[in-house]
Amino acid sequence: MNRFLARYVSEWNPNKDAQGVETCSHVAEQVNEAQEHTAAVSVEDMLRLLQEDQQAERHEYYKRLVRTENLHNFHYPDPLGPPNPSQPCAKLLKGTLNMWYCANGYPRDVVSSPAEQAISQDPLRPDLWRCQLCRNDPLMNCHMPAVALGCQSNTDGQPVPTRRQAEMYCCKYCSKHQKKLGARSALYDIMDDMAQKDANAHEKHGDTYTPSKLAAKLPKAFMSEIGEEMCQAEVAHHANRCPEYFCSRPVKYVHLYKKALALVARDKQKEGGAARRGGHRG
Repeated sequence: MNRFLARYVSEWNPNKDAQGVETCSHVAEQVNEAQEHTAAVSVEDMLRLLQEDQQAERHEYYKRLVRTENLHNFHYPDPLGPPNPSQPCAKLLKGTLNMWYCANGYPRDVVSSPAEQAISQDPLRPDLWRCQLCRNDPLMNCHMPAVALGCQSNTDGQPVPTRRQAEMYCCKYCSKHQKKLGARSALYDIMDDMAQKDANAHEKHGDTYTPSKLAAKLPKAFMSEIGEEMCQAEVAHHANRCPEYFCSRPVKYVHLYKKALALVARDKQKEGGAARRGGHRG
């Protein structure tokens, strides 16, 4: 499985060697900010980088993209230590008052060779299994290089090795409340109740019980969310499988700064005309 994932997902920092040592110092680059941000590269330049004869330039841009966007190095005060409690990735360890850890699992163990790749249980989150691919940097963000190159920004390509995690991703993350009222959405609660009921029924009746089915519970989840999230017209729109958007004509981009320049030029013309008229009367 790790061999398959390694074709698409990377945890390797191209700016370091296999021992995790920087191949080149980038202190001057960070201090002077001589180059533009990776997300500021124009469409024309990105298309040029995709040409076949631009392999070296494309790789250099990818290396700079990793340094700029794909390092989880903002734990304060020590990037290799636990996060500050005020940081978004900080989680309080259950049963403690002041022991914080990174919810994303950083810093991560270095994996120097393909033979050491593994799928292991997260020590702080037993229900979470992580794929440990080849890694030469404990702060390297797991990502898909092609996607990161196309997005020109930070991306997250976490492998999902178990069916349980796939269910939780679909039910807990993709369907989370838009107003961020909590990660335990109605669909996740229903899935959790179904699992508990099936476990209790299995203990009492063995294999003779009928497992719960999600299809019978979906109307409840749908109705619990529909009142706040969608109006009736939007429900009908999705139920009829209408496209999410439809554009019947090309879009013309309006640049406000050009309009502002036009206004300034018009005002100057008026002032110039008034000055000429005043001089003629004199």
